[in-house]
Amino acid sequence: MKTTTTQVAPEVQACDRQSANSWRILDATLIGLGGTLTLFFSLMFAMMVVLPRIHYYAYTDFRYQYLSSLTVILCVILVWSPIVAAVVRIRQLGGFLASIGWNPNEDMRWTAITGLAIAVLWHFYDAFRGRVYYHVTPLPFNVGIAFLVMVILYPLVEELYYRGILYAALSVRLGAVAAVSMTTLFFVLAHPGQRLEVLPVAVLLGLARFKTRSVACCLAMHVSYNFAMAFFQFYG
Repeated sequence: MKTTTTQVAPEVQACDRQSANSWRILDATLIGLGGTLTLFFSLMFAMMVVLPRIHYYAYTDFRYQYLSSLTVILCVILVWSPIVAAVVRIRQLGGFLASIGWNPNEDMRWTAITGLAIAVLWHFYDAFRGRVYYHVTPLPFNVGIAFLVMVILYPLVEELYYRGILYAALSVRLGAVAAVSMTTLFFVLAHPGQRLEVLPVAVLLGLARFKTRSVACCLAMHVSYNFAMAFFQFYG
């Protein structure tokens, strides 16, 4: 009896490998829930232990807010970086950046410009509504800690998770449309009190992830958006 061998196209084989060795929705969910719990307990730790010991530097509400935010985000990074690395190794994902679709490319320029533009438009929209900004004294310490937290750490952690781990898990199992929609929804829900402000850039970040297939491009947009918003906080 003659045996027939079926040839499988290389791109199909690559797709099958990606589906077999990719982030799982359960992994992404547990990391998200664990990160949220870590954030909550880190905030309690910052408020009860850290900040009272450095009250001299946190003598304003602004410094108190950003010092606590810095403590929280550093705790989340320190706790979950080794856990994420372990998942990458166990699932044989071939490296963290490759597994989330880091993929820096020429689209980073237009995504960065888009983030800056949406922040400027939102600023003028607020001015048109007569919203009064709380301007912070531009002391070097104030500027430094605000830009470290708001422009570097928060965009980095949020993009690595939402447009990275979570999007990768959802897109393989549910498709790109569901991945864009769900990551955008979860991102907005994670910003209580700022949901209306966050919604436009959240939608653009999701679309950028789909179009560019790059988390690096999303990070460029997020950083430029937060940079402009931080600038307006001091000088707008």
